[in-house]
Amino acid sequence: MFKKILFLFIAIIAGVGIILFAILFYINIFIKTAPSFEGRKFATLLHTIEKGQNFNQIAKDLKEKDLIASRFWFDSYFFLSGKWSRIKAGTYDLPYGSTMVQLAGIISRGEVKKEKIAILEGWNLKNIAKYCEDKGYFSQEEFFEVVDSSDINILSWLSVPSRQGTSSEAVKGISFFQKVIDDFYFFKQKNSTSSSVNPSLVISSLEGYLFPDTYEVDYPVTPEKIIRMALNNFEKKVFSKINQDNFREILIMASLLEKEVRSYEDKQIVAGILWKRIDAGWPLQVDSTINYAMGDFGAKLSLNDLQFESLYNTYRNKGLPPGPICNPGIESIEAAIDYTESPYWYYLSAKNGTTIFSKTFEQHKIAKAKYLR
Repeated sequence: MFKKILFLFIAIIAGVGIILFAILFYINIFIKTAPSFEGRKFATLLHTIEKGQNFNQIAKDLKEKDLIASRFWFDSYFFLSGKWSRIKAGTYDLPYGSTMVQLAGIISRGEVKKEKIAILEGWNLKNIAKYCEDKGYFSQEEFFEVVDSSDINILSWLSVPSRQGTSSEAVKGISFFQKVIDDFYFFKQKNSTSSSVNPSLVISSLEGYLFPDTYEVDYPVTPEKIIRMALNNFEKKVFSKINQDNFREILIMASLLEKEVRSYEDKQIVAGILWKRIDAGWPLQVDSTINYAMGDFGAKLSLNDLQFESLYNTYRNKGLPPGPICNPGIESIEAAIDYTESPYWYYLSAKNGTTIFSKTFEQHKIAKAKYLR
């Protein structure tokens, strides 16, 4: 009889304990919040969970930053729910005043902080570097450390002075550049043997391959993350659909079209003119290539500028320049392939953006006098 009473007593105590634990568990996990953001400078806090970080250390860090009210209840919830095995590494923008279940959901679903990066059609590497520097992600120097190979680069403005040594960052930059060249098949495309491309053409930078688009990049934003995403996008949206033997020549031509004219129809006609000039052995005489060579993008060229010493000067050198002069959009790439044959040999862009075409040089001179005054 005594044993039965003792067993009943223990069962009641255990039941009360379980009910009490359940009530406290519910209150602490689903209702109680960590210290709110009142009086704080920011409503959220950036917190990084490192890859392979110990769960106890994660809980300790969150408690020290007042992002959770109790390590015990945090540990209990993650253990009982099984979420401890689903915590994702990364940087999170965690809100003060969250309940524990809200916070647990964020880090177990991997809702890391992301930044939207917009690469516009026609932007070159310099434009991208300045945009990211202005956003505060990284410096232009850090970007250029990993997007070009200075030892073979032929654009003085693209060179990075800091690479002229043996620093660990310089070695790291060169190593990353070579890695992406090896990783992506489109860099291995053999150049056409036609005379349309300068024989010194080499892959000395990633110009032309960072596909214009809007990207969501995990915080913190680094040049390597942006480059990988842009190259994967290029492979998916461009190279997988336009896999031709003279692909690099097409990409270079597309970059010229992107900087020279606006509408798709005009791009097709200009592409036809430029391919025709190449076949006829004419120099292309594209002003944008000199702007690119000089690093003075969009500036009005003088007669002296036309003599600028550079392989990108298409007034002095026949054929295409050694590489793209910007990152073209898909429309320009398609226009370079599906170009329009016409009787025209000359074109110019009027001040209102309209493209004026001419069949003869005499007509072209008249058009220049009329539209470019």
